[in-house]
Amino acid sequence: MAPKWVPITAGNVHGTIEGESSFVEVSPGRYLFAVLNDRETERAMVSFHFKASETSSQIFSALSTEHGTGFVPYSLYPELVTFDDLSDPKSVREVDPHNLEATFGPGVSLKRIALEVTRERVTAGPIEKILKWLPDYCGIRFDRARFETLSASNRLANSLSSGAFEIPCR
Repeated sequence: MAPKWVPITAGNVHGTIEGESSFVEVSPGRYLFAVLNDRETERAMVSFHFKASETSSQIFSALSTEHGTGFVPYSLYPELVTFDDLSDPKSVREVDPHNLEATFGPGVSLKRIALEVTRERVTAGPIEKILKWLPDYCGIRFDRARFETLSASNRLANSLSSGAFEIPCR
């Protein structure tokens, strides 16, 4: 049975994600963002403890009707980032999930990451209230380069565009 949220093409399962990156205000004006990537479906399957023997169709059908919370294993944590200056995309900085104190100060730690499946609509817009410049980086990197390159002086800013925080980019 083909799930409604994953288009089936020529016998292969192809899916896309839609929505915004999860983020949390850790302290006033300081945010932690999860970067979206191509492992979102795998993260959901593992977090909700599907069996290896289940077919893709069974898993996707169950995910389309699943409700509740699953906990993401550390091996599938998304890349976590923050911005030293919320008005400057080049100020993006990777955050070590084992050491949030190094970025956010004493007493700040990450206990776990939960993934919740709900019937709520896909979000569109809240992240742009924090990262107002995000729509300007659809199709270009945070360092304003058109393409990612190994010789970039700021590799993280060169590797990210708005698609890492909202899909589709607007």
